Amino acid sequence: MAKHDLQDFWHELGDIENSKNHDEEEETSKTPDEGEREADWLKEAGFGFLVNQFNAGKELSEDEVRGLTESLPRSHKEVVKRRVDTLNATLRKKQKYTTKIDVRNIFPKQEPVRSDHGKTEDPQVPRSPTSPRGEVVHPEWAAIRAEKGRQGAKKGVYSMTGVTEELQDNVELGVEMLSVHQKNASQLSPLSDGDITFEFSITENGGDSSPLRGEPVISQFLKSEADLPNFSMVADPLGLTSIDDISEEDVTYVRNLAFLELTSMFDTHNIAFSRRRSKKKYNEHGIFGVPLQLLLEHDQKLSPNTPHIPIVFQEILHYLHKNCLEAEGILRIPGSSSRIKTLRQEIEERFYQGTFVGQDLTPNDVAALMKQFLRDLPVPLLTEEYIEAFAQVENLPDKKQQLHALNLLVLLLPDVHRDTLGALLDLLIKIVENSAKNKMSLNNVSMIMAPNLFLAPKIRRLNPSKGKDAMDLEIKMAAGTSNIMRMLIRYKHILWTIPSYLMSLVRRHYESEQVKKLKEKPKMKFLQKKDKTDVYKKPAVKHETDFQEGVIRVQAPKLSLASTKVQLDLSTTAGDIVSRFCFQNESADSRPTSKNISNSHTSRVFHAADKNTFLFEVGGNIGERCLPDSTNMLALYKVNPNAEWIIKHKDRVKVT
Repeated sequence: MAKHDLQDFWHELGDIENSKNHDEEEETSKTPDEGEREADWLKEAGFGFLVNQFNAGKELSEDEVRGLTESLPRSHKEVVKRRVDTLNATLRKKQKYTTKIDVRNIFPKQEPVRSDHGKTEDPQVPRSPTSPRGEVVHPEWAAIRAEKGRQGAKKGVYSMTGVTEELQDNVELGVEMLSVHQKNASQLSPLSDGDITFEFSITENGGDSSPLRGEPVISQFLKSEADLPNFSMVADPLGLTSIDDISEEDVTYVRNLAFLELTSMFDTHNIAFSRRRSKKKYNEHGIFGVPLQLLLEHDQKLSPNTPHIPIVFQEILHYLHKNCLEAEGILRIPGSSSRIKTLRQEIEERFYQGTFVGQDLTPNDVAALMKQFLRDLPVPLLTEEYIEAFAQVENLPDKKQQLHALNLLVLLLPDVHRDTLGALLDLLIKIVENSAKNKMSLNNVSMIMAPNLFLAPKIRRLNPSKGKDAMDLEIKMAAGTSNIMRMLIRYKHILWTIPSYLMSLVRRHYESEQVKKLKEKPKMKFLQKKDKTDVYKKPAVKHETDFQEGVIRVQAPKLSLASTKVQLDLSTTAGDIVSRFCFQNESADSRPTSKNISNSHTSRVFHAADKNTFLFEVGGNIGERCLPDSTNMLALYKVNPNAEWIIKHKDRVKVT
C-alpha cells in the first residue's frame, strides 16, 4: 500500500501531533529481568501459584506440570511447559551463582587436574564473557545463546515500540488448525484433542436471514468491502455464548484459555509481541488522563448499577449518536481548537454537576473531544499488555486466523476496556452505515481512528530522518493498524462471542475439578497414585430418572414459580421455555407451545417479562450462563445434566 493511499491516516496523525502538549512527560519502561516475562506470562495464564514456587526457590518437575495441565489440550500444555522450562533453567542458573560463595562457580568447567596432595581440583580459568548488557555470563549459558543464534532466522515483525523482534523459542508443534466454513467450500477436517474438536467456526453468508433476538443486523455498507468476507459464527446447538453472558468466574477461565490459545497461535507463526510496562504518571481525579478503571470506580460509587463504561464516555457517545451520524466529514474534520479546549475544561470542572455540552458546539468539536479522551488515557483502550498483540495480528497469514486472534484478544481485555471498546465500535458502525450522507466509508473511519487507538505519534518519532527504510516501516505500521481497525469495526458482531471449543474447555475444567475432589482422601493422600485413565471422566448424573426421560426442572422465582417439570424433545429451545413461562392472559390455543412443554401448569398466570428475561444454565460443568433463545435444550441437557435451569432477568444490558 502506497503512502498516498493512507491520506486520512497521515492527516489524522498530523492533527494529533499539532494538538499534543509537547511538554508532557514521556513514558518510560523497564526492561524485564531474566525470567520475568515468563513469570508474568504464567500469572496471566492462571498459573500464578507456580511463580510463587519459583520465587521460593523450588523447581517444578515434569510430572507436576503434567498434573497441573492434564485438562488442557496438547498445544496449551506445550506453551506452559516451555515457560516452566525457561523458569527452571533461570532458577538453576541463579542457584548456581548464589548457593555457594565460591569463585569457581563463575568459571567454566574444565578437565580436572591432579594436585600435589592427590586431590582433584579445577584449574583457574579467565573471567567469564559478558553479555551485551554488561552482566557476567557463564560460558555454559553463552554457548547456549550462541547456539540459538545459529538456529534458523525467525520471522521479523514490526513492534509498536519500533524495535524488530525475533521469537526466542522454536515451536515444534503448532496450534490446532482452524475449521472454517465458507460459501461453496468444503469443510476442513478439524483436529481433536480428547473429546473436544477445535474449530473457530465461521461461515460466509450467502444471503440475508432474519436475526434471532439479540443478534445484530449487518449493514450493506459494512458488507461491501470486497477483501473482508461476510463472515458470521456457525450456529451451535448449545447456543453461541457472548463474553457478557457468563459469570465472572467463567470469564476468568475463558481469559486463561484464550491467553494460552493466542500464545500458541503466535508461537506457531513465530510472531512476538512485547507486553509494555509503562511508568507513565496519571491523574487519580478528574476526567481526562484518568484510567478507565478509576473513572468507573468513581461512577459506581455514585451509581452502583453503572455499566462497565465511564459515564462521561457514555454521554459523549450518546451526543454523537443523536447529533452527528449524518454530519459530513465526522471524525475527519478536526473542529475548533478553542471550543474544544473550553468544552474540555467545563467537563473537567462541572461534569458531575450535570454540565456537558454548550449550544455553540459542532459535531466535529465533540468528535474531536472523544478522540482526545481516548488518546489521553494513561492505560490505552487496548491496554498496555495487549496493544502490541493487536498490532501484530496483521502478521498472521490470512483473514480467518486474524479474526480468530482478534476474537481472543477482545476476550482478554478487562471488562471496562472491552465494554468501552464495544460502545465505541457501535458508534463507528453507525457512522459507516450513514456514509452516503457523511461521506465516511469504513476505510476512512478506520484510517482516522487507528492512530487514536494505537498511539501512532510514538511510531512516527522513531525515524526522524525519514529514509527509505523508515518510510517503508511507517507505511507498514499505518496500513497494518488501519486494517486491524477495519476488522474490529466490520466483525464486531463476532469478536464478543466465545468460540465453542473454549466453552468446551471450560466445561472440561469444571468436570476435572469435580472428579479430583471426589477422589481426594484425607489420609495417606501423598501415597495415592494418579489414575490417568479417567482424567476426563464426567461426574455422575444427580437425577438419573429425569435425565433418561429428558425432563428438566425449571425455576422462575421472579415469575411467581418455584419449580416445574418440562419435557424436552429434539426441537425444544430455550426461547420456547421462556415464552411459555412468561406468557400472560392469552388463550391456550394462541400460546407458542408445543407437545414438548408440560401442561401441568397451564392454568397458572405469570408476570410478564421484558426482552431481557432469559433462561440461565447454572452449575454442573459451568458457573452461570445466559442462554440464547436458539439453544437446543435437549442437546445442552446431555452435555450438562447436573445444571439448574432458572428464568431470570439479565443484569448487564447494552448501552446505546
